[in-house]
Amino acid sequence: MGNKNGGFEAFKETKSRRTIQAHQDGVNCVAVSDDSLLMATGGADGYVHIWRVHDMKHRASLKEHITAVSDMRFSPDGKTLATVDMGKLLKIWDMKTSTCKATYKEHDHYLHCVRWNPEGTKVATASADFTIRVWNIRLGYHDFGFQGSGGPVRALEWLPDGNKIVSCGEDEKIRVWNCSSWECEQEFGCGQGWILTLALSHDGKTLFTGGNHKVVRAWDLETEQILY
Repeated sequence: MGNKNGGFEAFKETKSRRTIQAHQDGVNCVAVSDDSLLMATGGADGYVHIWRVHDMKHRASLKEHITAVSDMRFSPDGKTLATVDMGKLLKIWDMKTSTCKATYKEHDHYLHCVRWNPEGTKVATASADFTIRVWNIRLGYHDFGFQGSGGPVRALEWLPDGNKIVSCGEDEKIRVWNCSSWECEQEFGCGQGWILTLALSHDGKTLFTGGNHKVVRAWDLETEQILY
């Protein structure tokens, strides 16, 4: 759990916790690899720090970003880390060597979100420039970009089959995109404020959203109906 003072707290038991000073400024994002071996923290100081989960030992400091790191995600195999920042950059890191393998810049405004596809071959990024962009990391090029919202796109997730992306943003809409045609297949919402974050159930059938309306909602993604 990150905080604005540059630290984060690691909890092992209800009555046991350890506070670690990780950054010189606020901790903006935290990610854990799927195998639970590594954790990464991204800060407003532009640093990315890598930690071993089992003992919270610091493993590496990655300094390539010159602006605040806004989001990060490990690839499904845990070998690669994708990070984005407030300076319009996407960076790809090799966890074995702790080096930056690639830097991409196509967005015109800062980035809010980055997510790997289930196969670990591509990442999608969401930006304040109203667009979503998809990057082929295996082959090293920008795959596709499109306007993903009538306002800044705040969050996105790949559906489990990797064939669709669901996104949300400040235009109060949820959209589902076909990853073959890049056309919007679904558009819905409740019109009660910005939708700032989302998460999918493991089967991809239920969508959870939250925003500045102070409410968390669960949606049936197929029927577009609010469950609660």
